[in-house]
Parts: sequence; C-alpha cells; structure tokens
Amino acid sequence: MEVDLVDPQAVKELRTLFKLNPTQAARLGGITPEQLQDLEQGSMTSFETPAQKIQSALYLAKVLSGEQKNGLPKTNVFKNQAMSTHALDGASDPNSHTHVLNKKPRHEYRTNPFQLLLIATIVTFIFFMAAVPAMSIGNPDKLKGDIVVPRTWKVPK
Repeated sequence: MEVDLVDPQAVKELRTLFKLNPTQAARLGGITPEQLQDLEQGSMTSFETPAQKIQSALYLAKVLSGEQKNGLPKTNVFKNQAMSTHALDGASDPNSHTHVLNKKPRHEYRTNPFQLLLIATIVTFIFFMAAVPAMSIGNPDKLKGDIVVPRTWKVPK
C-alpha cells in the first residue's frame, strides 16, 4: 500500500495564497496544469511514480514560498499523519524502520526539586571534605615563628 505524502489542501492553499490561477502556478512550478490538478486533488494520473509527484510538490512549494537554508521550502505541502499511519502498517515487519516512530523514549528524566537539592548538598559536602583539609595544610618547611624572607630581599647585616 502506497501512502500519498502530498497534502492536496496545502498545495491548493499555497496557490490561492499567492492569487495564482492553475495555469500560472503550473508554469512557475515547471509542471503541466494537469499535474497541478493532480497535486491539488490527490490523484496520480499525470505522474509516472509517487517520487515524481513528491519532487514536483517540493519544487512548487520552493518556488512559491521560498527556500530555507537547509534546502526545504518555507511552507509544508506534505501530510503530517502519513508517516504515522504508514508506521502502523509496517509495525509487524521487522525490517521496517518506521516502527521506531511509535516507541517511547528509552530514558525518561525526572527533575524533582528535592532530589536536585539533595544532589547539590552532597556535591557541596564532598567538595568541602576534600578542599578544607587541603587548604589548611601549610608549608612543611616553614615552622611556627619562622620569618620567611623572599629571595629578592637582602638580609641586613
């Protein structure tokens, strides 16, 4: 079963948005008026393959609405639900990659404020248990009462 990815209503709305008649829109999109009619009605009579229909709809949307930096048109002329209905059909096929769309995420992360506070307290405690003793250890060469003179100073005689 082949799923039609082109949304006929979106193609028709795109054409009417720019106030173009079917002949003008077909000429701008590089397709025949019959192919534009097929795009707007959801039929396949003027296209040889579904891929040709998708490419024509993509090019028409790029010409009429403009192109984004990633090469896609600024407006969407494709159905959003077509992949999910196709995924249900191919869910029993182990070689189908579309069944991945319906799976839940592998990990769900919770952000409980109490747990975040507990983790911050533990990290702070471990930091102070390691940092405070390290800061309180003095220089073992220097004893109490010793006067430390920097090497750049000269001792008076």
